[in-house]
Amino acid sequence: MRQVSSVHAPLNNAAVHAQLDDIIRLGDGAAGALLPTAGNRFELIEGTSEFASRLIADIGNAKQQINLSEFAMHPGTTGEISRPVQDALMARAREGLPVNVQLDWAASAKPGYRDMVAEMEAAGVQVKMKPLTVGRGGLDDARLALDHRKIFEIDGKITWQGGINLVDEWAGFHDVMLRGEGPIAAQAGGLLAARWRDLGGTVSDARAAILHAGLDAPVTNALESTRQLSNGNRNRRELTEHFIAAAQNAKERLWLTNPYLGDPEVMKHVVDAAKRGVDVRLLLAPKATSAQPWDWVTDPLRRAHASEIRDAGGTVVQLPIFSHAKAWIADNEAGIGSFNLDKFSTRQNYENAIATTDPSAVRQLEALFDLQASRGSLATDQSSEGWRTLAKVRNFLDLQY
Repeated sequence: MRQVSSVHAPLNNAAVHAQLDDIIRLGDGAAGALLPTAGNRFELIEGTSEFASRLIADIGNAKQQINLSEFAMHPGTTGEISRPVQDALMARAREGLPVNVQLDWAASAKPGYRDMVAEMEAAGVQVKMKPLTVGRGGLDDARLALDHRKIFEIDGKITWQGGINLVDEWAGFHDVMLRGEGPIAAQAGGLLAARWRDLGGTVSDARAAILHAGLDAPVTNALESTRQLSNGNRNRRELTEHFIAAAQNAKERLWLTNPYLGDPEVMKHVVDAAKRGVDVRLLLAPKATSAQPWDWVTDPLRRAHASEIRDAGGTVVQLPIFSHAKAWIADNEAGIGSFNLDKFSTRQNYENAIATTDPSAVRQLEALFDLQASRGSLATDQSSEGWRTLAKVRNFLDLQY
């Protein structure tokens, strides 16, 4: 019988272990409504360079296993993040450490990707590609669903989650990642194991045992609640539902930074919060560079929704560079993950986020909002009537963007 830590009961209890067993055995479809954990510690990292160096150090210090899911990993040579992380993963795999990499085909199948995958596999890295979902298939995915998650799990003790892809071309975007230590890492590893099984991989008893051990390894005595949230197949939109509830229940503040504001139903709850007097703040990304050519569609919708927030009494700050960060503060909860506020993320894609009331995490995210706001300028009018009309047409036709 497993020995369960009593330090954080009832948050870290037998039911958390039972859930982990279920999602490993049944796959991602069983990963909804994961119980909160406690005893975690968080550090917010801003920028691709700092994240790459810290992640590579964690990879180098891994003792038991390395598992990750990235929306996009592109072939690299001497770039800022892609090749250095690939080299670090291959080095550990050559030493015999289990290294498992999950990628989304639609985002990662760029020129040279076959050679990239072959090189990693030759070094001992196991790679699984999620194919493009045309129909629903056996996993009951939404049509055209992507695996947009960015999750790293190391030894069942460390997780990284946020918005950064392993793509050198996007390294210049402003972005953030949250480093978590404690039971939250084991839960993140459970999500990765479930998807690995869904994609045809096997999950060893040793891998599962490492995750169970991580659930029983709090790194602090703090009792603040932390949730591992995710959107999964077509019927599992837990992360979307959590964000909507946070907006509906916010009493004092709802602060947002997100590059894609495209789901009118979700954005309505943000606007309603501003109308009822909640301190709603939006850090608004400017139009992206050529590295994201589809932003010619997403930028006007982003500005249209920003105008709705401003007109409802919220504060909109125009940032000087494109920000790819996806984060929120709702009263005393901080949330950081891969979750955009467009229909792809809210209704179709596989997504992830950590939501926590840990005071340190909240303070760090507050400081990031304050710093970014100081870099930007107060927005006055972000949308012409033409863009508002375009947004209305999009909503009427139920388009994704």
